[in-house]
Amino acid sequence: MILLFIRFLFSKTAIVKKKFLSFFIILIISFYSINVIERVSLNFVQAKHVKEERSPIDNFKLLLKNIISNKDFSKYEKEKYESENLSFFAENYYKKTIFNRINVLLVHDNFGYLKKTLSKIQVANLKELEVNKILSIIPQPFINFFTDKFNKRDYQSFSSASFLYGLIEFGATSFSIGSALFSIFILFGNWTYLIFVFLFIPFFVIFDSFYDHKRQYFSPYILVFLYTTAFGILNFIAMSDLYNWFSLIFRVIPQTLIFVFLIKFIFDRLFTTR
Repeated sequence: MILLFIRFLFSKTAIVKKKFLSFFIILIISFYSINVIERVSLNFVQAKHVKEERSPIDNFKLLLKNIISNKDFSKYEKEKYESENLSFFAENYYKKTIFNRINVLLVHDNFGYLKKTLSKIQVANLKELEVNKILSIIPQPFINFFTDKFNKRDYQSFSSASFLYGLIEFGATSFSIGSALFSIFILFGNWTYLIFVFLFIPFFVIFDSFYDHKRQYFSPYILVFLYTTAFGILNFIAMSDLYNWFSLIFRVIPQTLIFVFLIKFIFDRLFTTR
């Protein structure tokens, strides 16, 4: 759908008119397929709980089997919805999990409450945590060159949202969904808007460099980074943790490009005819 939408945006006027009906029909079909997506989503969530007990192939077979079957998830949905909403920092508006993944308004409501509740000491602790999380994107061997007292795993075993929720509510989960944008607002208040200007412009320049304005097409390399779950460019503004921004720019993209270029180099040497 994303690729079709991009082609739709950059098509000439005549082509747009011819393809508009097809695009509109596909859009309608996608809305009607929401139940299928929900079935896949619920099966995937259930499979995650036992993924360590099975091989990747067994997990895939189980997921495929459950999707094809007519398994009734109504009881599971009701129990999950009721249990998660017992929490003060509930993250659900809807009984359909797929809608909750799309709409994160309640997450921002939670962070709005935290903004008014946290003390200066707690905000300072959050700032220290975010700095350490950003440092944790550096590979451990490089960190050990400078200090042997920093273990990156100490800051990757929980999310910033879980840390904040734990300050208010006992028994918070380890990886609650948060908001990178709102985390900055909690830390810097009204200075946030100025920070966004200096933070997002370099990121925009980097992303825009993958687009050829003269020939109007995207570099195929950018497609590698569109669909990743936690660090995708499409999720950039909605990322749940502040350090994910820095991880995407300074680690995920560079190391992936190095890997892609290495594969291309080997392929050219082995298969390209002169």
